[in-house]
Amino acid sequence: MSEYLGFRKTPAFEQLKASNAEPLTYAMTINVMFILGGLFVPGLWSLVEYLFPIALAAFLAVGLYAGYIFLLFFARVIAYGNFDCERNNSPSQILSIFTFSMVAVGMSASGATSHNPVSSGIGIILAVYFTAMADTLGIIKIVLGFRSMLANGINYETSVSLWIVIPILTLIGITNYRVSMGLSHNFHAAIHPWFHVIVFTMFLSLQVLFGLLSYRVMKQLGYFRDFISGEKKSVVTYAAICPGVAFVVLGNFFINNGLVNAAVTGKFSMTYFLLYAPLILVQFQTNIVMLKLNRKLLREG
Repeated sequence: MSEYLGFRKTPAFEQLKASNAEPLTYAMTINVMFILGGLFVPGLWSLVEYLFPIALAAFLAVGLYAGYIFLLFFARVIAYGNFDCERNNSPSQILSIFTFSMVAVGMSASGATSHNPVSSGIGIILAVYFTAMADTLGIIKIVLGFRSMLANGINYETSVSLWIVIPILTLIGITNYRVSMGLSHNFHAAIHPWFHVIVFTMFLSLQVLFGLLSYRVMKQLGYFRDFISGEKKSVVTYAAICPGVAFVVLGNFFINNGLVNAAVTGKFSMTYFLLYAPLILVQFQTNIVMLKLNRKLLREG
């Protein structure tokens, strides 16, 4: 990962490199555990108010751990320099921003769902805090990555990481929606349905921009021909799956929690199903790519 971060290899940084994926894995695991518990554990919802403080504490621990890692990284770069901009010619380092956005969306679940003002308020405040962290660090890393890409071209093998912005935008968009719901349900904030239409439209627009730009770049480089349909192998290629799923998820929020709630279109109307057409197409194509990668990367030998 050090070559993706544009940081020259050092023993201390090799140790930091090994820890970079840990907070994201922990945050994802906590989210998945609560989803599976809600789906398969009977009567769990009746105890959910007791679980929210546990979830908040767990996400906070992950967020603080991630913050400690990034603080070490940025303090070292700012203090000593040694940042290789030429080798920083991809946005793959923005993968680390996933951690803060994943922690934020986990916090926002308590903020939106809990009926306890304390749990809800803490969830909302921490969700906003970690979203601000993700936004700030994301802008810094995107600017650094694009600066080098414009000067040196993109790293061929990691060019798929251009799409990583899409799932991050989905998490931030969902966090924004959950925070507004918590403010409305527990603190009597007046939020017009069109607010969500505007916010979801903004995030979807950015997703379309990065999606089309990334597709064109990878098409021009022959990435799909070599790494998806061809014989070249790289585990980084699996990064092509998450953006498709994330786009569909945010599209669902845009249609149901945005347009339908704002009375722009009726649920199950002709317009409603037409709006779902591009989402179905993206999900179908994502499934095809995943099956191709599974056959190529997971087969024996």
